This record gives sequence, C-alpha cells and structure tokens, in this order.
Amino acid sequence: MINKGVILSNLTQSKEKTIVIMGVARSGTTMTAKVVEELGVDMGSDTGGYVNERRDVFELLENNKLKEFDQFVARQNNQFPLWGWKRPKSMEYVDLFEHRIRNPHYIIPFRDYVSIALRNNMAIDLDPKKNIIDTHVKRYSQVIQFVQTNKHPMLLFSYEKANMYPHYFVNQVAKFLGITDQEKIKTAAQSINAKANPYINQNSNLGSLDKVSKGKIHGWAKKINSAKPMTLKVLVNQKEVTKVIANKPRKDLSHIGNYAFTGSIEDHNLIVGNTYKIAVVDLYGNHIKNSPKTYVHE
Repeated sequence: MINKGVILSNLTQSKEKTIVIMGVARSGTTMTAKVVEELGVDMGSDTGGYVNERRDVFELLENNKLKEFDQFVARQNNQFPLWGWKRPKSMEYVDLFEHRIRNPHYIIPFRDYVSIALRNNMAIDLDPKKNIIDTHVKRYSQVIQFVQTNKHPMLLFSYEKANMYPHYFVNQVAKFLGITDQEKIKTAAQSINAKANPYINQNSNLGSLDKVSKGKIHGWAKKINSAKPMTLKVLVNQKEVTKVIANKPRKDLSHIGNYAFTGSIEDHNLIVGNTYKIAVVDLYGNHIKNSPKTYVHE
C-alpha cells in the first residue's frame, strides 16, 4: 500500500455544498482552488488573479459586512449547487461564516514548513528561520485545533503527495465534491503542474540590468513587497563570479528609493574581444529584466 496523502472525513451524499479552501498561507491553497474550479465548481477565481481568491467573499467577511454577505450567499445558493472560495485566512474567522453557508465542506492542504518559509521569503521577504517557527507554533497549531474539533466534511491532504500523485489527488477531491465527470477530472489533474504555475513562477522582483560596459555592470532591483535592499548574484556564462547589493541612489529612481547597483566583472579572467553572457539574478536564480546580456569584453 502506498501512502498518497489524502484524508476524507464526514462525507455526505448531499449535492449542495459550499467549499471553503483554507489553512496556512502558501501551503497549496491556490493549486487546490484551481483543481476545484477545473472540476466545475464556481470559485469566482477570475476576481483574484494568480492567487484564485474571490474578493466578493472575503472583503465582506473581513469588513464585517454580514448582511451583504448573507445576500451574496443567497444568490450563490440559488444559482449553484456547488460553489465556494479560497482564502487561507478564513481559518481565523470560521465562526463568523460557518452558520451562514449551506453545508460547509472544508479542504485544507498541509505542506512542509521549509517550503512555506521559503515561499514567504520569496514573496514578502520574511526571515525563513523565524517563519518556520511561526508556521509551527501559530499557523498549524490553529489548523490542528480546527481539524480536531470541527465535525463538518473535510478533506486534508499533503501538498507534496498531491504533486506526486495528481490523478489520485484529483479523484479524491472529485469524490469529496460528488463529481463524476471524467473529462473534468482529467483536465483538473493536468492543471497540477508547479513548473507552469504562474502564481509560483511569477517574478516578485522589479528592476533591470541596464548596461554592461568596460567590465562593469549597472542596473537596479527591488522586491515588489519589500523595502529591504536585494542581494544579487552576477553570472558570467552561467557561473557566479560575484555578488552586488542593490542599495545605491540614482536620480531616475529617486521616486522609489535607493535600489541601484554597480559591480565589476573585469577581474574574473575575461579576455579582451571574447563574447560573454552576463546575467544578474536573485538568490533563487530569478533573472531581473534584460538579463542576461551579451557582452564583448573591452
């Protein structure tokens, strides 16, 4: 028997369900919402871009607009037997909405702490080591308490196992939702592709490699969600030769801050007249704009 990392509990035969995908941020909720949407459930994902979150739900709940939320739920119930939303933070206010929705069905992913910490570092510049502790002490302890005490139908799964066994995972989700359409199940399984996921692969950096000349590189870089200066790796023909910090002032960047960088590559055995590929990447290997550049050493 192979452990494929899915737990189903308290299943019902009802065809009318409200699906809530929640848990720890960056644990796999976006992938899950995509799968559920591909299975034919109205998730309102077009209102949330890459993250597949529907603002028409959480903005009402998180601003305590409960009358408007009740009206929204009534419209959804009249139109769809299956509908739902994805919002990791929903875990924090289940008591606010659970009695207001029809037949709650919860889907909660579990992911290894290191991966969550690194995703948070890439996205919002949180310290990975501190975030591992926060994920364990605060985030997953809340999830575990919910799992232990809530009696509604629930699907718990390992994000890592779902990527290893996508067809099994999607079939279990379909079983949980009461969906039997094999074409939808096939399409949903094909949607589990981390390498092609725009949310995972979107570049969280701004900036540009503006110029390579006379053994010097010039440009700028900034993380979208952080004011902290970035450390960048400089590659010559795909080999790291030095690092630079994007923390220098530049007149044309004065409106955003000190995020320019300069660096030297001339002391790294470059031969005059030879052609090189010069790249500038973040610590995870993501290129900034206009990287790499072709450079003929002078």
